[in-house]
Amino acid sequence: MGACTSKITGRPAGKYNEMPAQSEKSTKSTDRLPVKILLLGASGSGKTTIFKQMRLVHHMPFSRQEIESYRQLIYLNVTDGLQSGISRMNTTGFFVSEENRELLRVVENCDRDLKDDQPFPSEYHHFIEWLWRDPNVQAVYRNGNEAGIPENLSYYSQNLDRLFDPHFQPNNQDILHAHVLSTGITETTFPLQTRHDLVLVDVGGSKSERRKWRYCAEGASAVLFVVNLAGYNQFMREDEDTNQMEDALALWEKTCRDPSLANTVLILLLNKCDLFEEKIAYADIKNFFPDYKGPSGDPEAGRKYFRNKFRDISREIFAAQKRNFHCHYTTATNTMNIRLVMASVQGTIFPSTTVTCFRS
Repeated sequence: MGACTSKITGRPAGKYNEMPAQSEKSTKSTDRLPVKILLLGASGSGKTTIFKQMRLVHHMPFSRQEIESYRQLIYLNVTDGLQSGISRMNTTGFFVSEENRELLRVVENCDRDLKDDQPFPSEYHHFIEWLWRDPNVQAVYRNGNEAGIPENLSYYSQNLDRLFDPHFQPNNQDILHAHVLSTGITETTFPLQTRHDLVLVDVGGSKSERRKWRYCAEGASAVLFVVNLAGYNQFMREDEDTNQMEDALALWEKTCRDPSLANTVLILLLNKCDLFEEKIAYADIKNFFPDYKGPSGDPEAGRKYFRNKFRDISREIFAAQKRNFHCHYTTATNTMNIRLVMASVQGTIFPSTTVTCFRS
């Protein structure tokens, strides 16, 4: 069992902040060497989910206070997420069915502020369920979700009976699916099995937060650059004129060219592979990236296509810097997948290390 220490700077106000690892007495000693890894990527890429997964990989349970905060955040994700997703859906020319519009008004006006230990209001249970099942909502979500309906609604909608149980307490999967826009810089230290301490730094990914990245670069051994692979057909929430994947590609090039990261290992994580495999059956990549020549609906060909686009951007830059291209496919909500990927990351950062740094 490893301890971890946390330092948070610039956390957003409010009680629905992403919760870092519990602060505990550091086990670091003077002969231990810090290994700093930055988690970078656009908002919604899933990097903060990976940050939470590291808690589970290192057997660091969430505190009762954290679980309660996530419980309230989940309620907000379900109510706000459904309402805001339907609002964005309207901009694509789809609307909630006539018979469900009164339900939408009820959900729009429901009380969003849960008190500690207050159950989810049961009167909204079936309204939310019926709205999610609305044929037009499902048509938009199933046919590529260009409106950007929050991805975690699919997970929570399958668990509404459990969520609205008066005694509901979130499990790890519930917490991993919870989402809030992260801002500022969150830093957590994990003692490893070697003489190293892993210092994991999560920096906000919205456009207004990216200027902070340069201040975190000093002393970084590696950057995990996280991309939402399933965002190839969606616009950014903060900029509805910009495709999420196009933004990620431009951000990757900027990161590769950043002189403050010239001596840092850059590792690309193409994330949300599970959602990508679901979506590609309905939303043809060719409709959004005309140069795609692979077969429609083929997730392996699609993953390879986007991997190559990122590799091609970095090829000339990395050749001049004598750096290698590293890429992994990830599903941030899958603990075993992240455990294996992080073990591989360890092998990249510590090529001569034979004992795993990440706890099993």
